Amino acid sequence: WIPSMLQIIGTQLGVIAVYGFQGPLQAGVYYISYAIASVIQAIPSSLFNVFFPIVSGMEDGRKRATWKAIRVGLALVSPILIIFILYSKVILSFFGSDYEEAYLILTILLASILPTTITQGVNVLAYAYGIYKFVLIIGISISLSRIFFYLTLTPLFGILGASEAFLIGSFVGLASSLLVTRKLSLKLNWMNISLIILIPSSLGLISYYLGIGGALIILILSFLLY
Repeated sequence: WIPSMLQIIGTQLGVIAVYGFQGPLQAGVYYISYAIASVIQAIPSSLFNVFFPIVSGMEDGRKRATWKAIRVGLALVSPILIIFILYSKVILSFFGSDYEEAYLILTILLASILPTTITQGVNVLAYAYGIYKFVLIIGISISLSRIFFYLTLTPLFGILGASEAFLIGSFVGLASSLLVTRKLSLKLNWMNISLIILIPSSLGLISYYLGIGGALIILILSFLLY
């Protein structure tokens, strides 16, 4: 329960920090952006929730299965993530014109999803092995770094600082999870991960700047190339 508590504090404190330092309007803008990013984050999170009892019951092949789950999680979320980043202004406009200017905030929060997906996979493997101290280390590294930067960056940069604090925490969590992978002898194929991210990113940039295709083309071509 300690890692879960830390996770709640590390994610929810951002809204409170923005409210305290910047006021209710800015807190509302940040919350809407965070809520949208949470919907996208739910895609790989749901996969790992299903994957956890499976890998826990395995006698052998846990690390291979974890790598496959991380790869599938990234492949599922990356095209959708790129679409939401490219069309963040359009998405936010549905909530009103006041929210359109928060596209950079949404983009930063969305960028945290990729490192978080890898971290979640490593977290599940540590849980499956019953090595809870690794789970605790990852949880502490994410939450403490976010809390520190919420309290230092938000007063200086407002909602931009809060979103940056959230992103920094995600990369700190990734760094700690990579240390855990060494302890667990879990090998990640970074060339494969790079391709998974690069394919929809390239398609998205081409589609966006040439004004052809759109979201549907990015999705279809990405999964075909995968």
